[in-house]
Amino acid sequence: MDNCHDLSPTLRRTIEDVLDIQNEIRPRGVPALPMVVIDPWYRQLAREFHPDARGGHLGMVAVNRARDLLIELTGATS
Repeated sequence: MDNCHDLSPTLRRTIEDVLDIQNEIRPRGVPALPMVVIDPWYRQLAREFHPDARGGHLGMVAVNRARDLLIELTGATS
């Protein structure tokens, strides 16, 4: 933020607030969660909630969304 000189005070505060939230989720220096941790969890839930295996469409949508959010929040890597 030090090199952003022409920002409005409101925009500057908003950006700083968002960056602080992201740092609370996964502070700098904390390694990202490897996908080998997320993938088994996802596969287990996908088997349970898939429409072809007694689940339903909305259940699978929720499982997929949860996986996407987990990857985003943890910065998961391959």
